[in-house]
Amino acid sequence: MTQTYCTQSDIEAIWPPADLVASVDDDVSGTLSATETGYITRAIERAANYLNSRLELRYRLTDLAANTWCRDANAAIAAYWLSTRRGAAAPAQL
Repeated sequence: MTQTYCTQSDIEAIWPPADLVASVDDDVSGTLSATETGYITRAIERAANYLNSRLELRYRLTDLAANTWCRDANAAIAAYWLSTRRGAAAPAQL
């Protein structure tokens, strides 16, 4: 299981929740299905895997579990990937 550092709430802290929902709301219903929520979960996992592949070269990942930099980086990378999943450019803040 992938060690992740952030939650959906951490992404919403740096990217408006409405924009997050719009990035994965494929049926444009305004609410997220289990599949659409899974896109967010998967983006968090992918971003954590990306971080972990680099961090594990220097650190024990268990030592980083509560690291705030890792939380913020995990959230930023996941938000970036979600914002670009349909081929659009990422917002400037990401």
